[in-house]
Amino acid sequence: MSETPPPYTGRSAKAPAAKPAAKPAAKTAAKTAAKPSAEPATKPAAAKQSATPPPVATVPAAPAPAAPAMTAPAMTAPVVNYVTIWHSRAALIGVGALAVIGVIGTALGSSGFPSNAPVEQIQAFGVIVDIVAVAIALVIMIVVEYRRRADPNRLGLPVNPRPSVFAIIAVVMAGVTLAAWVIGDGPTQVIDLVQGLRARYMYHTGGLVVAGIPWALSLIFGAWGFRPRGSLITNVLAIVALAIGGLLVVLATVAALVYGAGLSN
Repeated sequence: MSETPPPYTGRSAKAPAAKPAAKPAAKTAAKTAAKPSAEPATKPAAAKQSATPPPVATVPAAPAPAAPAMTAPAMTAPVVNYVTIWHSRAALIGVGALAVIGVIGTALGSSGFPSNAPVEQIQAFGVIVDIVAVAIALVIMIVVEYRRRADPNRLGLPVNPRPSVFAIIAVVMAGVTLAAWVIGDGPTQVIDLVQGLRARYMYHTGGLVVAGIPWALSLIFGAWGFRPRGSLITNVLAIVALAIGGLLVVLATVAALVYGAGLSN
């Protein structure tokens, strides 16, 4: 079957060359392989690691110096001046010896008291008890003072010159005892005894028995309160207390001996 030719238009029937729609795949692939891309889509792991700068080793900073601690200024310890107190060994021994003599003399005198005089015997016993207490206390004080004197640490210490409280108490106790003896008519009996009259032992020692404790304390505290190189005032007070208490010891002892000998009532 034959094809009918197209009608004549006055132009050559030359058909225009068709423009290829796309480049051949082979030519395109060749160009792509020949021309490298400006920047690859992905980089190798090794190249990426080499591109990363190595970490810089950080040197630890030196610690800042600590602020100096605020310390309190050193307090100097106060200087303590140690002193010592010396008691008179002569006073202690003398009062102790007087107390022993008083006990012996009163005991000897009371042994001769009449059997029908119970009041006088009770009073003599009270006097003996008071003076024995003084003798025991003085023996203890003498031992204590000698032991203190044997301490070499005390020998170089200065003596304490302050007033003695014991001496003050002693003179007060001596005043109380003297007042009780005077109220009990003791001075009258002494006057009668000096004149050769028959005195009464009951009145002679009645006040001393009533004030037995102050009497004993006046002797004990007076002997302990007298301090060599101590306060002059309290030393005088201690001597006054010892003089009053010691005189009453002598009077009570003489009264017991006289009454025991039958020379008084």
